[in-house]
Amino acid sequence: MIKDLLKHNILLSAGAIIALLINIITIPIITRIYTPSDIGIFAFLHIFSIALFPILSMRMEIIFAQKIDLSELKTLFFTTVIIGIIFSFISSIILFLSANYLNQPQLINYLLFILLLPLLSTYFEYGLGILNHLKLYKSIAIFSTIGIFLQKLIQIVLGMLMEDKTSAIFLSYCIPAFVLVIVMSFVFNKKINLFKNMKFDLNTIKKYSNHIFYRVSYSLSNLFKDRLIIILIITFFSAQLAGLYTQAIGLLLIPAAIFSMPIKTIITREYQDNSNNTIDMIAIIYNIIIFTILPFYIYFFFQSSFLFPLIFGDEWSELSSVFNILMIPMFILIFSTSLDRLYDVLKVQSYAFFFELFFGLLCFGGFFVMSYMNYEFLDALKVNAIILGLFFTTFIYFILNKAQKIYRFTKTFQYFIYQLSFCYLIFLTFKENILISTFLLMLILLFGIILIKNNLKNLLAR
Repeated sequence: MIKDLLKHNILLSAGAIIALLINIITIPIITRIYTPSDIGIFAFLHIFSIALFPILSMRMEIIFAQKIDLSELKTLFFTTVIIGIIFSFISSIILFLSANYLNQPQLINYLLFILLLPLLSTYFEYGLGILNHLKLYKSIAIFSTIGIFLQKLIQIVLGMLMEDKTSAIFLSYCIPAFVLVIVMSFVFNKKINLFKNMKFDLNTIKKYSNHIFYRVSYSLSNLFKDRLIIILIITFFSAQLAGLYTQAIGLLLIPAAIFSMPIKTIITREYQDNSNNTIDMIAIIYNIIIFTILPFYIYFFFQSSFLFPLIFGDEWSELSSVFNILMIPMFILIFSTSLDRLYDVLKVQSYAFFFELFFGLLCFGGFFVMSYMNYEFLDALKVNAIILGLFFTTFIYFILNKAQKIYRFTKTFQYFIYQLSFCYLIFLTFKENILISTFLLMLILLFGIILIKNNLKNLLAR
């Protein structure tokens, strides 16, 4: 069984790795088309779309991915789609009146995009959830990869053609989502006749009211720890710094997307029937992260100030300082976010909501107080990073302890400490010589790959 789970994870990760390559290739182009201020302004407006997504979707894509009857799935799908459309109409009125009252012309100018993006994202996530329900992991990898490719391609093309960079970025998200939702519709119609015998039934939704409340509340609380901070950065500092913050978060979240999305997908579908094998799979993936991704993080910690201006352009030269401060909590996030679905499977969403709200308000409040008291941006960010690190660590420990699986990760923790200490000393020693540091990075990665291969061989031979 562990072989099948690893096979599914490799399949899902393959799409994510291709997406990573697309990001690596396109980021230096995008950062030469868009300035930090362009990204900062979009990030500010994008907050409203991100906030609307859990409200419109009710996070039912998680339920669609689980084992439920096909007829119930169709009813849930149709009911949530109708409710989402109603919510989007109500949201448009509230946002328009609020923007008009607060004299925020930017919100009015981009209101259509702000509403359209979460609605299309909802349908796209619903599609991935149904594909997960059907165990069509290959299709999930394909759709996700195509989505990233189209988004980056359109963002580059429109960025060169349009003067309004904000509209260009919004369109680069909306167009791929629309196209892929249409294609998914044909796939579902062929596989399960999704659009046949659908009906609207609020009673079906009531069955999942507990999930909806906690998961939507959790998602909204999630905004406090990073996204809403963009509003504070723009208010107290500048759109330029907001852009640097957004770009640093985006870069650091790439490994989380690669490793966490496959794990979350498999946990949602497989954990209840195969908990031990699923945990073994997670431990293997965590070891891969420690022996391959952690050395990269530490290498960039010492070399980013030299490399980033070359990669992203001179306008992004200050990115390295923000990147280095957020590096530690964002690395812990890779482990933390992959266990996010375990809270749903074990039906302890209330704890996830509590952690998210408490630490989110602490992050937001701490950043606000320091900004209001005229502390430097980087100092406020350091406090934010410490709180985030505590949050992600608490999140991991609690759910593994709740699942009574924490003892399975003892070796993983030991590997992390050894690798962190070793790599830090090596790259600190040769921080002034990028050629030697890069050569040593390659050797460390080679050693890590050999070690992973041997451990994997021993596990599969049991």
